[in-house]
Parts: sequence; C-alpha cells; structure tokens
Amino acid sequence: MRKILASILGLLLAANGVFMLADPTAWYGAVPGVAMTARSTCILCAISDALIAWPVRR
Repeated sequence: MRKILASILGLLLAANGVFMLADPTAWYGAVPGVAMTARSTCILCAISDALIAWPVRR
C-alpha cells in the first residue's frame, strides 16, 4: 500500500514540477502565493518530487 501511495504521489508531484518548468507563468497564476519564487525552485521541486517515486521503481 505504501509503494502504491508513494508512486502516485511521486508521479503527481513530478508532473507538477514539469508543469512548473514547461509554463511557469501559468503555474504561478494557478497557485496563489508563489509569484515571487524563482525558476530554480521549479527545478528543485521537479527533482525532489521525482525522487519520492524513485524507491518504488522495482
């Protein structure tokens, strides 16, 4: 059950990170309170979110 949950969360969060990188303007508009963050935040989020799903790759 934990592997399934970690996989789902990891994939959803990684998709969010990709959305942040692909169209930051739309993402900043969609999520309130993040208009002042830098693009590097998007890269770090995408990497860390993908790492959540890494242990369940088998």
